[in-house]
Amino acid sequence: MLLLILRFLIKAANLLPFRFSLWLGKIQGRLAYFLSSHHRQLAYANIRFFLGKDRKEALRIVRGLFENLGVSLSEIFRFFRLNKQNIDSYVDFEGLKNLDAALSKGKGVILLTAHLGNWEISSVALSLKGYSMKVIARQQKNKRVDELLNFYRQSSGIKVIKRGMALRGVIQGLKNNEIVGILGDQGGKNKEVCVRFFGRYIFLPSGFLDIALKTGATVLPAFISRVILILDDGKAGHLNQSRAVATQFEKVQSEKYPEIFNTSSGSLKVIIRRVEYRNRLTRFLLTLCSVFASRRCAGCLKCLQFCLTKRSYNGLAQVPANIIISSGSSLIPPNIFLKQENFARNIAVMSPPKFLRRFFDLIIAPLHDHLQGRNTLSILGTPNLITPQAVEVAAKEMRRELALKKDLIIGVFIGNGSYSRFQKLLTEIIRISKRLDAGLLLTTSRRTSRQIEKLFKQRLADFSLCKLLVIANEENIDNAVAKILGLSNFVIISADSISMISEAASSGKPVIVVDAGKSEKKKKEFLRKLEEERIIDLVSPDKLEQKIIEVCTEKRKVIILNDKERIKEILEGLIN
Repeated sequence: MLLLILRFLIKAANLLPFRFSLWLGKIQGRLAYFLSSHHRQLAYANIRFFLGKDRKEALRIVRGLFENLGVSLSEIFRFFRLNKQNIDSYVDFEGLKNLDAALSKGKGVILLTAHLGNWEISSVALSLKGYSMKVIARQQKNKRVDELLNFYRQSSGIKVIKRGMALRGVIQGLKNNEIVGILGDQGGKNKEVCVRFFGRYIFLPSGFLDIALKTGATVLPAFISRVILILDDGKAGHLNQSRAVATQFEKVQSEKYPEIFNTSSGSLKVIIRRVEYRNRLTRFLLTLCSVFASRRCAGCLKCLQFCLTKRSYNGLAQVPANIIISSGSSLIPPNIFLKQENFARNIAVMSPPKFLRRFFDLIIAPLHDHLQGRNTLSILGTPNLITPQAVEVAAKEMRRELALKKDLIIGVFIGNGSYSRFQKLLTEIIRISKRLDAGLLLTTSRRTSRQIEKLFKQRLADFSLCKLLVIANEENIDNAVAKILGLSNFVIISADSISMISEAASSGKPVIVVDAGKSEKKKKEFLRKLEEERIIDLVSPDKLEQKIIEVCTEKRKVIILNDKERIKEILEGLIN
């Protein structure tokens, strides 16, 4: 009976469109969650025991795990569709040079992996790339099911080593300079070692280490991960906000599996694709069409193909994304359609129109937008990549280049506004710099007008205390914001840019925001909230010197804008 069900599911998965078959896989996972009480209880107990989650959160994570397994199973059912010609469209490879270097020694490679992502696909993918692969397969209780699964593995060129003959098969494979895939996260009957995992002790197999030592084979960790697709509208600020959310995704994954992943290498593949419309009319048309988006759009994408440039459409259609992130209103319609096509989870940074909010798994919006809903996370500022650690690292590079000798350095961030306002502000900053003998590091934003840029260039050209002036719309310095923040003792920012203030407030440096009193209602609410939390000091231009002296003499503890932790917490529910 089990074999008949399996054959039916395999047939269905291969007849249906790819994305729709993944949706069915998720439904199968949900059914398994309700029907397989033993495995559900085991997973629940492990999550409560190791992660310390409460009952509700543990059940949500377990349900997500079952759904993910169902999706992985649907992918396995489509093994026959994978071949040497299309494998690069489904799997992106990294680190093959390390594998080639290990094989060049002629003693074989033990590829150590775990039950993360779709581990079955990883061995198939390498085999289709031309590598000679062997895998150790645990025998299934149902003999016919076991034979069917092994037939699928072997159809892509993989040689299966059965558990009873594992040692002989592994050694022979290594002698032939082949790759032997081993799942290293399940206990064996013989040699095991006790290791610390999430603060507790568990037993893991160690036999492969003895084999590697005796044969001289190289042990290489290898994992397959899901893809995060970031949509880019060409605006650096929007892209950085999306990248900041993706970084928190990576941290969530890294903290779940600290023994395997680390944030420097990244546990999720992040791909950035530019979105370009043919014209304004097609942008409006795609927005209108997105209202009617549904699962029926999977396998179609004609709306995207018609409305986007050919280069943009081809770049998006080739990415099998699991998570889609965008920031900016023009990216909302493509985000919605790609969610349907990829059966993905999607995130919008900044609020979409009300009639499109239901299409998103998560909306990250500033608190002053007053958004409400189960899929909404309200944060004080905007997502950004700035941390106290990041600015210190960036500062080391810039410090050598500028040869700064001043004890007091003031960072200045200029947005946009009235010319007369910035004329007065610049005069005040120059006067204070002279009086305190403080070096100035200034940068404009991409929103700064040409007139204001010209003002700053003319006034600061011969000012000896100005150590750096970055005109963002001309020759921008890579990572300029982080470098200036890291070098500055404190920061002065014009009140018009929420994103710049959010970045500065995340740096661990004192932040003084100069408010001319003509900000929009939402910006005033944002500034007031940060001031109430003592994250920034909000002053008028005539009170700037007094506040600077106060900041320099008091040396009070800096309160950091901590939106990143709130984002990371909510993303834990989307990573499964």
